Amino acid sequence: MERRRGGDLRGDAPRGSRATGALMGVRKRRDRLVVFRLTQEEYRRLQRESSRNGARSLSDYTRARLLEADRAGALSARQVEKRLARFDERLDEVQKVLRQVARLVKKISEM
Repeated sequence: MERRRGGDLRGDAPRGSRATGALMGVRKRRDRLVVFRLTQEEYRRLQRESSRNGARSLSDYTRARLLEADRAGALSARQVEKRLARFDERLDEVQKVLRQVARLVKKISEM
């Protein structure tokens, strides 16, 4: 565990708090800050999406989206390459079947 100012350990309830372990899981103290810049259009988009989704604040919405994306797990370049290769193989199979269907249609129309 990491020591914080004031001597308490990270994850412990703040001094003088009556919070229990169960409550701390719900409302953990957020003491880290992440800063990044946005264009005006990106900021407006975040505001619109935040309002549309009923978020309490832009920070809550942004945090939720960031952590959601992290949980979903971004694909690595290798995973993308593998998926594209499988897609190409399937597309080749579809093209072969379509050529067969076209030949059959042509034979039937010539009868």
